[in-house]
Amino acid sequence: MKGGYEIEGVWGYSSGAPYSTHFIGTAVLQEDGKPPKGLTFIVPREDYEILDDWGGDLVLGMRASGSNSIQVKAAVPDHMVIESQPGLLSSSDISDGTMGTRLHGNPMYLGRLMGPYHASLVIPVVGAARAALDEFELIANARDVRHMPIGKWINSPDVQRPFGEALLKADSAEALVIRAMDMYTDYCRRWAADGTHFSSEESLRLWGMLLNAGWLACDAVELIFRAASSSASKKGQRIERYFRDAAMYRSHISAQLPNFAGGVGRLHFGLPMEMFGI
Repeated sequence: MKGGYEIEGVWGYSSGAPYSTHFIGTAVLQEDGKPPKGLTFIVPREDYEILDDWGGDLVLGMRASGSNSIQVKAAVPDHMVIESQPGLLSSSDISDGTMGTRLHGNPMYLGRLMGPYHASLVIPVVGAARAALDEFELIANARDVRHMPIGKWINSPDVQRPFGEALLKADSAEALVIRAMDMYTDYCRRWAADGTHFSSEESLRLWGMLLNAGWLACDAVELIFRAASSSASKKGQRIERYFRDAAMYRSHISAQLPNFAGGVGRLHFGLPMEMFGI
């Protein structure tokens, strides 16, 4: 296409896409003899199709999220495309700020996305852990132990132990999320105050803190799921739903803690991370 780009492919989307007037995505331009170049593009609603490939019972979790895929095949003019690094790379030169900081005068718009991006995945799992604890407490207060001595579940050490462990894991996960986001804000303000660079390693280590928070929250949900008895696993039960949500997080490419830890170690030693294009 002269003076523009032919964009074709499938992208994931969130629940708001059916009501949006445009879709923003990223792509890689590969030209003969030239290194790959990242692009960010925008297309109007008539230029993309929403595929019915994630809703209902098609996946284990996320059934209420409205998530599906978007298929794009469009001629996109130059003014709707900009060159950009991959969204999570966050290693570009910010000595002169970014378009966001220059426009708004707020260091939050440095756009170091590695930490905040993963927070968007972890916070719902922390919420699922809190909700699972609330539901389990209701069950424990309402149900009797089925062996001698007969009494309420809430008085059983076999209920108290997993509840307490899950509670501590949920508390720790929430604290990690809050601290990581406070650190992100501090790094942005530090750059605004004296120009100190917000490095890729700092971004990745925030991501790692959040990743550990996600694992702790999943551990909490799984403890409750195992302790709540088989009836809690029936389709549509609240704890069953929270377990499915946690399982979906566990399967996400960016939630693989052992792989991620190796990449951070390589980056710290001055080597390529060899993950996510970094």
